[in-house]
Amino acid sequence: MTKNFWVKLDSLLFRIAGAVLGLSGCMGLLLNNPFKVLISNAYGVVFFLIFAILGSYSTFSIIKELIAPEQSLSE
Repeated sequence: MTKNFWVKLDSLLFRIAGAVLGLSGCMGLLLNNPFKVLISNAYGVVFFLIFAILGSYSTFSIIKELIAPEQSLSE
């Protein structure tokens, strides 16, 4: 197995972990807190934005990798 395989596997595992962490963090915040309390609390808004950005960017990069894998190797 080449070094390129391990680099690709490592990046894919971290992208999947980021997507799971981000999406589960958002769902956890939404399920455990009423929406009005969540948007009125500064910590709730900040953590929701962090989890949303992490989850959406990781999911977008996984989809981008699946659509055009040869372009992500050159980056």
